[in-house]
Amino acid sequence: MKKIYATLVTFLVLNSSCLIAQGDARVNLVDLEYLYQGNRINIFDLRPREQEGTFYFSEEWMEGAILYKNGNVLTDHMVRYNQKDNSIEIKSGIGILELPGYYVKEFTLQKLDHKGQFKERIRFINPAQLNGGFAFNIGFLEEIYSGKMSLYSAHKAELVRADYVPILSAGNTRSRIIKRKKRFLFDGRVLMELPKQKGKILGLLERYKAGVVDFVKDNKISLKSERGMKQLMEWLDQDS
Repeated sequence: MKKIYATLVTFLVLNSSCLIAQGDARVNLVDLEYLYQGNRINIFDLRPREQEGTFYFSEEWMEGAILYKNGNVLTDHMVRYNQKDNSIEIKSGIGILELPGYYVKEFTLQKLDHKGQFKERIRFINPAQLNGGFAFNIGFLEEIYSGKMSLYSAHKAELVRADYVPILSAGNTRSRIIKRKKRFLFDGRVLMELPKQKGKILGLLERYKAGVVDFVKDNKISLKSERGMKQLMEWLDQDS
């Protein structure tokens, strides 16, 4: 009986040691960061992860002004817009502060040229301030043109994870951040997403002013460029 008991204890001790060792191995060697989407085989690539792109509207810190929903204003701070979680990062004397976009009505970024001179001011609007803005799952809207008909651009950043499979030596070893734009039109009452097709854009704008098709054709306006859309918006703002 003593021999059976000793054997059982020995087995349990050895088995526990193996489990602990396996547990340690899992903790040390297997991390979700090291698993690729395409890797369903029990082989792990422990090379440092690489990522292309950024979730920021711009990595550059810019002088900004922030208008809160409660009416307060923050100025004379360096800020940048994080599109991943729709927040604004603010440099302060105690470090970098993160302001959730929910509390912000609008903010501006002051862009400088390579000589440090003022180049342009970029304005961002919380879509919740515009009628119909709640219908879209978007972050802040960059103002492209403001008038009777206003044009905005929504920026969306998406992470495409690496899908490299070591055993097959196939796939991409780098994660990439892909940025896409959607354009929105605000007619003073409703915020609507602009279609991508030229014909549909012209058909939509014809509801507001006749002659859109001829104006675009005669002036050789490209509806894919911001410059062309600004020119069209200015014409739409003019009295017929």
